Amino acid sequence: MRTGLSVMPYVDSLDRIRGLVRLADQTGLDYVGIQDHPYQARFLDAFALIATLLAETHRIAFFTDVANLPLRPPTIMAKAAATLDIASGGRFELGLGAGANWDHIAGVGGPRRSPAEGVDALEEAIEVIRLMWSQEQRVSFNGHHYRLKGARPRFIRLVSGWVPSGPGCSGWSAARQTAGSRLWVRSLAMTSARATGGSTKPRWRRAATLGRYGVS
Repeated sequence: MRTGLSVMPYVDSLDRIRGLVRLADQTGLDYVGIQDHPYQARFLDAFALIATLLAETHRIAFFTDVANLPLRPPTIMAKAAATLDIASGGRFELGLGAGANWDHIAGVGGPRRSPAEGVDALEEAIEVIRLMWSQEQRVSFNGHHYRLKGARPRFIRLVSGWVPSGPGCSGWSAARQTAGSRLWVRSLAMTSARATGGSTKPRWRRAATLGRYGVS
């Protein structure tokens, strides 16, 4: 089993975060997850922080825990994820979340979606990201939330990323039926895939466990 830690990217904890991540890199942990809440004034930007930490480490991998899809267009996020992955030699993976704090999301200009609409948008975004990671010359997609028309996806030939495992995963149906989707968003099992030649074959699954851990 591979293990790691999840970091809350508080602005006033940057030095502590850097030290903790360097220690994780040196002591053999596998992953660092960075929470992504763009509307949170006390948080650093997750993607910019991950880029900084990738440059300061050597072997540990990073993932968004989880990227806020309503505030990050999937086409742009696909390119950012691919860039981080290539620049780091394969040490970045993309974790996607449908969103949950809709008042905060709407407050900074994002959409307000029901849990079911959030899941539908997430499904569409997964397809968009896969298309943007494909080897096609041009791609199109006509969804309710996202659309592509003759987009050129071949900006990077090899990426690795996280995408939710789909309708069969734990919590998927519950997210459609309940008013509160936070648990689903936070603990959704994820599938790691490497996209080469348009292939996105699953490699393994992961889940985030919430809580505090330490040594007494």
